[in-house]
Amino acid sequence: MIILPTASLGELACHWCRRCEQAGVDFTQVYVESTVDIRVQDRDGVRHGVHLDLHAGIGLLVCHRGCWWYQAVPLSQSALLADWLSGVTGQSVAQSVSQPSPAVADPAHVEQAMTVATGVVEPAAYWQPVAALGVSLSVLADTTYRAYGVSDSTGRSVYGQRVGLRRRCLAGGGGATGSARWFGSTEPVGAAEVAARLAEQAAQQAIAAGRSRSLGTRKTPVVTAPGVGAALVHELIGHALEADNLANPDGYGQRLRTGTGLTSDGLTSGLNVVDDPAVPDGYGSLDHDDEGVAASPIQLVRQGVVTGRLSSLRTASDEHCNGRGRRASYRVPAIPRTTNTVVGLGPDDPRQLAEPGSTGLLYVPSLGAGRIDHRRGEFSFLAPDSVYLTPGGDRIPVRDATLRGNAVDTIGRLSGIAADAGGDNVTCTKQGQPVGIGLFSPTMRFEDLAWSSS
Repeated sequence: MIILPTASLGELACHWCRRCEQAGVDFTQVYVESTVDIRVQDRDGVRHGVHLDLHAGIGLLVCHRGCWWYQAVPLSQSALLADWLSGVTGQSVAQSVSQPSPAVADPAHVEQAMTVATGVVEPAAYWQPVAALGVSLSVLADTTYRAYGVSDSTGRSVYGQRVGLRRRCLAGGGGATGSARWFGSTEPVGAAEVAARLAEQAAQQAIAAGRSRSLGTRKTPVVTAPGVGAALVHELIGHALEADNLANPDGYGQRLRTGTGLTSDGLTSGLNVVDDPAVPDGYGSLDHDDEGVAASPIQLVRQGVVTGRLSSLRTASDEHCNGRGRRASYRVPAIPRTTNTVVGLGPDDPRQLAEPGSTGLLYVPSLGAGRIDHRRGEFSFLAPDSVYLTPGGDRIPVRDATLRGNAVDTIGRLSGIAADAGGDNVTCTKQGQPVGIGLFSPTMRFEDLAWSSS
């Protein structure tokens, strides 16, 4: 692991927390961060480029006389916080007070990080399995080391490190694309074999996409592959159960209050959804959130009934805050976010769930970009690499499939949950803040969903 100056960041957070208290503010939260981000790009078996991003700074959240204020500055400009604080409180705040000075850009840390990021898997390990398939292949390897310290005026003080290694293969050819990805806190055992498997998976998806057809607009059962159902649940009800969205009086989250039933009587097992920050190697896994609050699993849905919500310090009283305040960096305040969305296993056989019936069905192996209207709950999401199973059992790759519908109505159409399991790790953006999340679920079947292809 890269050793970053975590203790000194914690000391700096406590220092600024004390200064805010001396200025007379009602509440203070300080977040200090030092991050090394490295992106390595390989193209068709050749190292194409390495991009290094170092950023370190302080985010200062205060509540004064009933108003909330947030200011963020690079660590090198931390003296500016004194002027800002004087403007908020109307009192002079001295700039000359000594403060800890962590070595946030230690060359040894950066060199060690670069060695880890660039020296594990050679480009050929990705390229060789697909070189003869007639596709191009790009590989993005993202490595992040973040050290942080958090302190607030309630006495909370936490510091630590987070490590993330993310590998993505993007294959293309003839206008078709395919992708595959892997995430973890360390490289997997047999990293070269994992690289070859990802490359081949991406290439085969691209080849299949090249044979896809447009099937117009239809309404059929939709079956989601392991991990994909969690993505749909995350988008349709996970975000709605984040406390800031629940507080919107005009949002569809008003239909998801605690005790609300979501699923129909046709589901043989109840829908169980947990937001679990303790999943091993989950992209959203964490011990404490970015406000220093301990994070533990939260049951969002139990047997089809809403039972929980996700909150940050500003969206819940302290005794009810459940450690879901997350942020993209020190530059922005924490907001309520999911960690890892986990859908519990059901009793059904995945092969039976995928039987097409008289209308056929759409099998969805991945969920792509899309949008949801948080007022009405109407959504549309891309479903790349989808396959239409005809009533006779033929498989037709579908070009640019898009799922459409209403969030609450769609969850009510859930009719089967299998006993298998799978997962994925992706980036989710809310209010302009991208954070990593995990998605874990079995095969799931929804009846009579609308979809289209172009």
